[in-house]
Amino acid sequence: MNILACDTGTALLDGAYRQIKLLYTVAILAKPPYKTCEIIFSHESRRSPYDIRVILDEVKAIEHVLNRSRIKVDVVHLDVTLNAINLAELNLEDLEALDIPRKVKEQVKPLLAIILPHIKRIYKRFNVPIIAIGKDSVPIRLAEMATAVKGLEYAVRRVINDKAHIRIGLPRAVYIELHDDKFTARSDLPGEKDLEVTVKHDLELNKVKINQYPNPYVRGFLVIDIMPK
Repeated sequence: MNILACDTGTALLDGAYRQIKLLYTVAILAKPPYKTCEIIFSHESRRSPYDIRVILDEVKAIEHVLNRSRIKVDVVHLDVTLNAINLAELNLEDLEALDIPRKVKEQVKPLLAIILPHIKRIYKRFNVPIIAIGKDSVPIRLAEMATAVKGLEYAVRRVINDKAHIRIGLPRAVYIELHDDKFTARSDLPGEKDLEVTVKHDLELNKVKINQYPNPYVRGFLVIDIMPK
């Protein structure tokens, strides 16, 4: 089964390790055995981590991929947690009947009002289910890891060009292996040690200093500081 997944993540941090904005929306294609993926779309994000329109950006990225790509997609995984239901078959009125906590219903209702019209249009055109599976999805995890390598690539390029210090925050339990011609994101979670996402680069790493270390304010998250030499 070919699974298309999308995520927006890896954050630009300020001097107090607070998230300023998210860096990248990335769409990936995952195939068996789902240990790695192909990055098929990436776009710099300017959203706040608290902006629900991030999910709308991801839905639009999914539509872009389905519209432009000839790859076969069997199902789309969306980073929304609603019992893995096919969102194209959900109406806002159906939300009340779902066996989920009232708090969750109130949280997702404004989001669904924004994204459901787009999802229904995508489903009608491409007949590909878009399921609300959230963090339970391995492809979503791979997409999350893909934002890390794309975010680091962006940050290093910015530091080389602007001669500035940039600090980024990686997704939870993700670390990056640095190589002269590629960055590889790996998961540090139990059962995910063989997951990896790689992006090749042509960056002159000898022009920057890169430090990777634990976020002192949030356990389980790593920070990368990039500075010009």
